[in-house]
Amino acid sequence: MTLVDRYLRAVRDHLPRAEQDDIINELSDNLQSRMEDEAADRGHALSEDEEAAILKEFGHPMAVAARYRGDERTVTFGGRLIGPELFSTYMKVLAINVAITVLIGAIALVAGATIWSGFAGILVPLAIQFTIVTAIFVVIDRRWIRDPDGWDPRTVTSTGPDIDVSTLDGISDQLLGKAYPRAVSIAASILEIGVIAVVLTVALQIGLPDQIGPFEPGPGWEDVYVPAIAVIVFSFVTPVVNLFRPRWTRFRVASHAAADIAVVVIGLVSLALGDWVVLVDPAPATADEASVVEAINTIVRISIAAAVVLTAVTAALEIRRLFRMRTTA
Repeated sequence: MTLVDRYLRAVRDHLPRAEQDDIINELSDNLQSRMEDEAADRGHALSEDEEAAILKEFGHPMAVAARYRGDERTVTFGGRLIGPELFSTYMKVLAINVAITVLIGAIALVAGATIWSGFAGILVPLAIQFTIVTAIFVVIDRRWIRDPDGWDPRTVTSTGPDIDVSTLDGISDQLLGKAYPRAVSIAASILEIGVIAVVLTVALQIGLPDQIGPFEPGPGWEDVYVPAIAVIVFSFVTPVVNLFRPRWTRFRVASHAAADIAVVVIGLVSLALGDWVVLVDPAPATADEASVVEAINTIVRISIAAAVVLTAVTAALEIRRLFRMRTTA
């Protein structure tokens, strides 16, 4: 595939489906004419460096697609923070975060949280997510989109069928090119191994105690402890294998989906079994002890419910991605 072909495919990724063919044909004709005129002026066939220089004049694929879309929406605060090239993707990523946060807040209210704690559980994460997501897109806009020297036509490529350009993952793939999947896979594997190691160490250290003061583990903790440890151990398989085989994308997606589904099942079973902690001897329990038990179990129920929702969303996205990869193989 030529440099121009890769450039056109990258532009195509950010165009409305109904208009892709017409726009790409027009852009291809414009590029071809420009290349032919430049070759005639120079008296020789253009080198890759000369073709890259012409493509740079046309602009980053995201910027070119935005011009054809006629999209002028921006995020402005004193000056332009996020331009039309990234605005639609920025809104999609932000909307997903907002939807998940509001859903978790609703679950917290149903599980027994107060109105004020439920709102606090929504507003605080929303503020944090808005700040982080906006900051990431501001950096991308300034570093790669608006800076003419911030991108190289020789590294920009089409994302392919297994990466969604409406995500940060898809944007990064186009900005960094072919080196992205391997570099990110190795880095992510190392980070994932470290995180899982910490989680497993903490889980084993806490263990399944016989008694904690006047409390002891309830069925919601005791009956799912061993399966939960087994899932954590299984989760080690994915990052270890991908550390040595970073391009095994389907394996990574499938194993993550399997682990996520197992977590969802364990979470639902735990919620169905009942309390996480119970009083060792409930007969002489004081009102304070009973209220403490209820408070602990309420917090745990909310946390598990939130984890189940988030993990279910992640599992659905992984399954969708795996399905797309298989149907386009």
